[in-house]
Amino acid sequence: MAGKTIGVCLVALAGSCLGLSRPLAQTPVEATYRDAFLLRTADHRHEMRLGASAHLDSRFHFGDSVSPHSFDIRRARIDVIARLFGDLMDLRIQAALEDSPYIRNAYLDIKVHEAFHVMAGQMKVPFSTWWLTFDNQVNFLERATNRPFYPFFDRGVMVWGEVFGKALTYNLGVYAGAGVDLDATRGDVDRSKDVAWRLFAQPFRNARIAWLSGLHLAGGGTFGFMSGPTRRFETGGRSDLWDPTTKNRLVKSEHSLGVRLIFRI
Repeated sequence: MAGKTIGVCLVALAGSCLGLSRPLAQTPVEATYRDAFLLRTADHRHEMRLGASAHLDSRFHFGDSVSPHSFDIRRARIDVIARLFGDLMDLRIQAALEDSPYIRNAYLDIKVHEAFHVMAGQMKVPFSTWWLTFDNQVNFLERATNRPFYPFFDRGVMVWGEVFGKALTYNLGVYAGAGVDLDATRGDVDRSKDVAWRLFAQPFRNARIAWLSGLHLAGGGTFGFMSGPTRRFETGGRSDLWDPTTKNRLVKSEHSLGVRLIFRI
């Protein structure tokens, strides 16, 4: 119920971002298209983007294969992103409609300063740079790695910011550790929480040497305890951590550490 209450509040906030406290007739709103359908006030202080994406997968088998030819909807998503009061608040609600529908993103990001943001809700856990890249910006439907090498979406609170002229980005968050709302409808399965951190450095971002500006360094880690199986991880195929037949815990904690060097031309 708490997750649904938060969702209703976020939707109400998004719906009021264009009108605020003044009557709608006194708040001019313009509609346009710029990479997505866009609604915004005339002063550009409040805007809402409506987007959607879909990916269709087709499979054809020949020879002695007994598998049937098939078509599959791999992704079908609706995305609502709102910017409120200039750049003070960002709101995002994204629904995945393929297979078993669920909410992917549902968060509010408050900008206290360029170097300090507070984000609360359901979001991607900040760990892998590859994982944090938007799906529409990845060349293939599949990613190079999957869980358990990086986490999934989770609910929690994160602080993040950009410092040194945006040359360094940091993320530090505390999460339920149980996955999305569909995985644990009551919020969590125990009192233990997961901690995730990430540093993303662009040391030559502001350098005058063009070929060096594409050098990125990233590092991150996660830390968490386990007191029982979760639907997203252990009972969803993580037999190396949890034995579903005997319900015996094989490990009591789960940690990860990653470092990555990226060079973009």
